[in-house]
Amino acid sequence: DRAECAICFEKLHSRKTCVFTKGISNDRSDKAPRGWVRVCRHFFHLDCANELLEAKCPLCKASFHTVAAVPSPEVDAELWFDIVDYDCDGTLTKQEVLDAFEAQLPLDMKRLEDTLDKMWSRWDLDGSGEIDKKE
Repeated sequence: DRAECAICFEKLHSRKTCVFTKGISNDRSDKAPRGWVRVCRHFFHLDCANELLEAKCPLCKASFHTVAAVPSPEVDAELWFDIVDYDCDGTLTKQEVLDAFEAQLPLDMKRLEDTLDKMWSRWDLDGSGEIDKKE
């Protein structure tokens, strides 16, 4: 079972993915240093999202301003981390990582979940349950 684009219903990992974002006001800039936040947890094909007639997530109806391509972590690890960090707290939870991997990679998700549970402590050096950019 693989994640599908909710617009075209094809496998997400088959094409470049994206998320929806919006700019933030200056009083919240410490929470999102890049000046934007994701509006929802959903991933879509970039080309499908660019064809939407209305700037609302087709699943949860959250309004957005920008369609942000999700880079490969091998190409731009810092931007990948920032995009995957849905709540802009500077850390990634297992769920945030699983959501991104499911969208970008053709993996057996049950097996990935089991493997990630076993390997998480290798990345989560401080034992907080989350990983940050230093870890």
